[in-house]
Amino acid sequence: MTTYKFKQMWPHFQNVADEFLEILSHKAETGEEVHMEKPFQALAMDYAGQAAFGIQHSFQKDVDNPFLQKATEVFPGLMWGLFHNIAHCTTTLGAIMKPLLWLHSMLGTFTYYVFDKHVYDVVAQRKKNNLKRADLLQSILDAEV
Repeated sequence: MTTYKFKQMWPHFQNVADEFLEILSHKAETGEEVHMEKPFQALAMDYAGQAAFGIQHSFQKDVDNPFLQKATEVFPGLMWGLFHNIAHCTTTLGAIMKPLLWLHSMLGTFTYYVFDKHVYDVVAQRKKNNLKRADLLQSILDAEV
């Protein structure tokens, strides 16, 4: 990703941060006590959704959105467990990790599958309609040979 492309995404980062501060300011003015986990999850989803896929949706104002709810259920399962630890022990285990990950996907919950279809749909739609956006997906599609 070039600095030019990153600069194109910068206004979105600024708008999301401003929206976050506006929401928290309103809650502070009303004296509402806030558990910060949900606002930070929504903030992260706004950043990731726009930066990676160009999703133009305010999860901060829609904390009950089904996509956000599913993400909060799935993401904690990504970076833990026996298979994750084995995979990060050494790069020499790469040959045995593929069958182990397949076995894990058959026996357990393989959390990536929840979002695979959504990602494939977004990529297919971008390619089919030749949509151009200032996001990471566009950078990947532009680099595709």
